[in-house]
Amino acid sequence: MRGSFYRKLQLSLLVLVLLPICGSAALTYAIIQRNVQDNIQHKNEAYLALIAKEISKTMDNLDIAIRYFVQDKNVLLNLNVLKTVDHVYNYDQFVSYSELQRSFGLVLGKALIPDAHLFIATNQQLVIEGESGAMMPLIEDMVPKAGPLVDRSRNGSSQLLGMIGSGDERMFLAARVIQDPAQFDDLGTFYIMIPELYFNRLFAQQNAGQFALYDADGKLVAGDSQVSFRREGGRMRDIRSEAKLPRTGWTLVYETPKIQVTGEINRAYVTASVVVGAFIIVFFAISVVLARGLHRPIRQLQRIAKQVGEGNLHLRYESRGTDEIAQLGQTLNGMLDEINGLIWHQQQKQEQIRRLELNALFAQIHPHFLLNTLNSIRCSLSVTEDERHSRQVQSVMSLLRAYMKPNEMVPIEVECRLLEDYIEIMKMRNRLGVTFDISLTEEVKPLEIPRLLLQPIIENAFVHGFRDKTGEACISLTAESGNHAAVIRISDNGCGMEDRALSELKKLLSSSEISGEAYGRVGLLNIAQRLKLIYGEQASLTCERREAKGMLFEIRIPTV
Repeated sequence: MRGSFYRKLQLSLLVLVLLPICGSAALTYAIIQRNVQDNIQHKNEAYLALIAKEISKTMDNLDIAIRYFVQDKNVLLNLNVLKTVDHVYNYDQFVSYSELQRSFGLVLGKALIPDAHLFIATNQQLVIEGESGAMMPLIEDMVPKAGPLVDRSRNGSSQLLGMIGSGDERMFLAARVIQDPAQFDDLGTFYIMIPELYFNRLFAQQNAGQFALYDADGKLVAGDSQVSFRREGGRMRDIRSEAKLPRTGWTLVYETPKIQVTGEINRAYVTASVVVGAFIIVFFAISVVLARGLHRPIRQLQRIAKQVGEGNLHLRYESRGTDEIAQLGQTLNGMLDEINGLIWHQQQKQEQIRRLELNALFAQIHPHFLLNTLNSIRCSLSVTEDERHSRQVQSVMSLLRAYMKPNEMVPIEVECRLLEDYIEIMKMRNRLGVTFDISLTEEVKPLEIPRLLLQPIIENAFVHGFRDKTGEACISLTAESGNHAAVIRISDNGCGMEDRALSELKKLLSSSEISGEAYGRVGLLNIAQRLKLIYGEQASLTCERREAKGMLFEIRIPTV
């Protein structure tokens, strides 16, 4: 390991890459083969369970159909009419025959047996079936073959007779002896015939293997006869799954030849090994050349990184080509440019903050100068005993102080005193007599709200509600607490609002969207938005028209 960098790389590739690849390839092949077989085994078992469930469901429906039919009173009554005849000879027998035919449709509708054919064979070999007559030749051929298989002594249970017939006419038959419960007479045999095509369709949905269905005695019911009832020694390597059908005791077997699974894996493994081997040879040849070109740019990047760490941010990597090292150098150059840009922007930002702080300090001088001037005027008015104008100047000073701290939280009781100052100024401006009534419960007085939160509602009453007011104007403010919320109601006896304008205002207040072009009352919408920002979505501002005259605004603030 004392050689050059690229020789170390070559030796490392030989020892640490080639040998692990060969070993891991063999191990991977074995694991993949086993996993694929396990996955197919699980898949086959899951699919086999679905097929078994479907067949069990069909057998259950078959039993339901038989029980329904043999226990129906009308069926038994009609069979009593036909039990001693081999043909229909009179009208009564014809009526009974027709009623039995209609009963087959009811049975099929209740049991939902796919592709099933139902018929009855009386003791005199009179056949009654519910089809149009197309199946009659096949049924008449089946009756002599099925009759000897029926155990007449088992008249209280269904009997599975298995497959009967040959070729495309192989049918699975189930039967039950019909007995008159009153006279205990043998009235005939009820048959349900299901074509082998039903089972073949179920088995054909999976084409990667073969199915076989065996009864409890090991006799093939349906499927591929090459699939044995029990696993044989010659087929031990096949993937085999079995499922038991609980009601019938049948065994459903599904086998997938192992060669179908491993053959494709073997071919893919051989092909991949050849391709990977060729690429490894080419890779080793190219790596000899690449290793020699890696050392120089890496050393250059190392030198630049060291000097950048020492504070020199003006170095740049001379990128040549489009390989990864060149892209890394370009990224380093871009990073250094961004760092320099961030430093410059930070310096500009600090300078801007410094200027804003100075402007803010200067801005504070003017309101304080105005407050001092107004205070001097108020004192002069007090000396001359002009209490009315002194009170008005005091109200202006209170509002000016509030405008200097709009985001300050104050108790609602303090805010109401500020509203009194505001109303005093508006009375002076509008030459209007206004009565302002305040009612606060003890629980709500300590509630803190933002300064000037309620002022736009009072302003709205003066500007719009009392615009054409001739009589006594009145504004009422009540606040109470309950149901985890504080409710503030402000009402006036102004002119109110028209329906269209009121509807538009309600819509805007619910959405809290301020649009000066779309609506003029920006102050009301500002209240709704401030409530949402400070107290969350639970807070709200609503408005209604009073029954008498004027408007009612309600502010709801959550207290929990």
